[in-house]
Amino acid sequence: MTQAQETSEEKLFKFVDEQIGMMSKYSDLGGTNDAPGFYELNEALLSFNSTQCALITLEMMAKTERMQAKDALDDFLAEKYMEARAQFNTQNLAAAKWYSTKELEYYVRNTWHDEYIKLSTEYECADSKLATVRRLLDSLSDLKYNLGRICKNIETEMANTRVPDGYEGY
Repeated sequence: MTQAQETSEEKLFKFVDEQIGMMSKYSDLGGTNDAPGFYELNEALLSFNSTQCALITLEMMAKTERMQAKDALDDFLAEKYMEARAQFNTQNLAAAKWYSTKELEYYVRNTWHDEYIKLSTEYECADSKLATVRRLLDSLSDLKYNLGRICKNIETEMANTRVPDGYEGY
């Protein structure tokens, strides 16, 4: 594993760990006896939109980062491919003797191995970041559903335990 791959993986693991930590903190409703109380439920409901907006912003940033990394990799490969093609597939050679596209691609990857690995790893890391944020958004959507169910359960429980009007007790 190259230094660039190790650095990218470390950055990715740190990013994923931070995001999951924040999401876990948000989704932990706490409460007594592992059941959320009114305060915890209201706090979760009130902070839902800001958490969702933060994740959407993070998704857009990750999408842009991935696009930039892909463009950098594509530009690098295109430039080096054109150089290799000009070097090996000259006009004085018969077309049947030209190097194939695949041979030229392998030549580029082998000749500029370190640069290729660096750019490729950056792209893979950016792609993984985007996938992580999207999974967090999916988890947030699941949490929204669960919060809705908890609210309905509490409403039902409150309706069933309500003291009737005019009840004077024993």
